[in-house]
Amino acid sequence: MPEKTKTLEEVKNEVREVINNVVGKINDIDSRSEKAELTTETLNQVIAGVELSKLEKAGILAYLTKKRLG
Repeated sequence: MPEKTKTLEEVKNEVREVINNVVGKINDIDSRSEKAELTTETLNQVIAGVELSKLEKAGILAYLTKKRLG
């Protein structure tokens, strides 16, 4: 039987579920420095792996920096 095409909302929900799982696993690590290292590696892989322009990637990083630290 052919696989049903997923809606955009279904894909978004799947991504959110994976993110929640990743965050939970990272939070299970006791060492704050290890958490920071793994978080950096994870964010870097996501930003690098998603097909966006350099300008879009820079904008995302600037937004996150301002939102989380500003």
